[in-house]
Amino acid sequence: MKNKIITIFTTVFLTGQNYTVSILGLPAVDVDQKINPEGEIIFTTQNRGVFDAIWPAKNKYTTKYDPNSFAITQWGKRIRQGAFKTNNFAILDSNNILIYDTKTKINVKKETLNIFSLLAMVQKKSFNELDTQWFNYEHEGKIGKARFVWADSVNLYWNKDSVLCDHFRLDLKITDVKGQFLNKTDYFMKEIINENLVREIWVKKEEPKMIIQASIQYPFMTVMANINE
Repeated sequence: MKNKIITIFTTVFLTGQNYTVSILGLPAVDVDQKINPEGEIIFTTQNRGVFDAIWPAKNKYTTKYDPNSFAITQWGKRIRQGAFKTNNFAILDSNNILIYDTKTKINVKKETLNIFSLLAMVQKKSFNELDTQWFNYEHEGKIGKARFVWADSVNLYWNKDSVLCDHFRLDLKITDVKGQFLNKTDYFMKEIINENLVREIWVKKEEPKMIIQASIQYPFMTVMANINE
């Protein structure tokens, strides 16, 4: 078990992008994404500027998944968020039980995704393979469904050029919280499933696909992530 957990952090990556997350127009978080086409995605986040001074945070999220279905096989996170620090790991066994930290067992359906394998999938599949299709979804013990809803294709300015992107809304619906086991989680994992959010993603249409822009819209503000040139 220990060796399997360690392998989450030891793969060589072939592609990566950097993003800046802005809140109320102010740069707030640096995000680094790395994807291995064999089935692994890592997100590292680091607060910056005044946000880091007030509320320092440096978090890392790693997910391994089947490269065809994008169903998770293991995932983990290392959170350093102000005074809150935690490490959590989960591995899927042969009975479709997701085992957290070698003790907490969550029954999931076959081909279940999490937020990170969803993001890997949207950067691989075409919009007509994804549009309105519901996928089984797991979120730290909570169970639900997820789907991408294609809105349109639009041009965004990036890397000194105009890039045609597929524009999606991401719906996350939690239907079962009986497996919830964490008393506290990090801000991203808590907020991303907020039912009051509108989540949007713009993905470069041509290969290599990549997320060019993403946003989370609250009733009172918008959090925007843009790829760096």
